[in-house]
Amino acid sequence: MIAISKEQKWRVAQQHEREYVTSGRNLDWGTPRTLEYWKNFLRLDNINGIGVDVGCGPNGISRFADNIIGVDPIDYSDRIKNFKQGMGEDLPFDDNSVDFVICCNTLDHCLDPQKVVDEMFRISRRIIIWVYTHPRVVSMILCWLDKTHPYRFTKGDVEKLLSHHKFRVTKSFVYNFDIHLKYVKSWKARFKLLVGRLVGVRGWSIHMERKLE
Repeated sequence: MIAISKEQKWRVAQQHEREYVTSGRNLDWGTPRTLEYWKNFLRLDNINGIGVDVGCGPNGISRFADNIIGVDPIDYSDRIKNFKQGMGEDLPFDDNSVDFVICCNTLDHCLDPQKVVDEMFRISRRIIIWVYTHPRVVSMILCWLDKTHPYRFTKGDVEKLLSHHKFRVTKSFVYNFDIHLKYVKSWKARFKLLVGRLVGVRGWSIHMERKLE
């Protein structure tokens, strides 16, 4: 088997994302297209001020909130009013220039997750991350089999990405897919969720505030 680089895998994943949205398969998950859904899903009490949605995709929270700017390598300017095409590894914002940053189901799609985390802490004190976590063996298997995600993380992997920064946790929640199963429309998507839950895959939401130096 010929090994491919992280950059090659990322480019393949980006192409997959384009085809996924164009084909309409992303709608199989049945995610409600409302701001209230996203506020509930991410456990957001306060979205006042200017926010940034890193790796926003076509239907993330930035699509429904005028004060949140969507950023993605793929051009979704036809769907999102406040959109900037760009990489999470090089966010087009000045230091400490926004009130909060959201990164939902994005880190495992990135070219360099550590740079993305560093950039989020650079532009804001308030960070909200939602990420899938896997048991170590499951993570290793999926990294080998899955061509659409450059990374798969254990909870420890995510903690290591965050360890470069000083912050305090304001909220932390673990999801076991019940909220997904409530909305999914296809049996294929439901089967994936049930298998994921069975083998220990979880969603983890962590809210942080960067400590001032």
